[in-house]
Amino acid sequence: MRVLVLFIVFCFVTPIVNAAEGKLTFSTHNFPPFSAVQGKKVVGPFVDIIDAVCRKIRFDCEYESMPNRRSKQTLKDGSVNGNFPLGWNKERDGYLWFTIPLMKTEYGFFSKADSPFEYKTLKH
Repeated sequence: MRVLVLFIVFCFVTPIVNAAEGKLTFSTHNFPPFSAVQGKKVVGPFVDIIDAVCRKIRFDCEYESMPNRRSKQTLKDGSVNGNFPLGWNKERDGYLWFTIPLMKTEYGFFSKADSPFEYKTLKH
């Protein structure tokens, strides 16, 4: 049941045209460590999660890595069944169905330890 829930949580906004064939296609962009290309294969934790679900439900899942904007556009225009990684924003909320978060992460500014800069705030 837990794996099925993970499957449902993915961002399916397009009709699952290939579902009758047992095939789903996902777009992504190079965004290590979440998604990357090694050789000709898309890898990363999202691929691992999707692959586990696809094995469980006996679907073939394919991945296409492309530039970021094109990756998101393929989802918007229905060329693919899902996209990752993708964050929520108001514009996307108008045409996408978002899942519960699958991962929690943070971004920040980093500098060398001997740098004279100290980042305490984003204000001047």
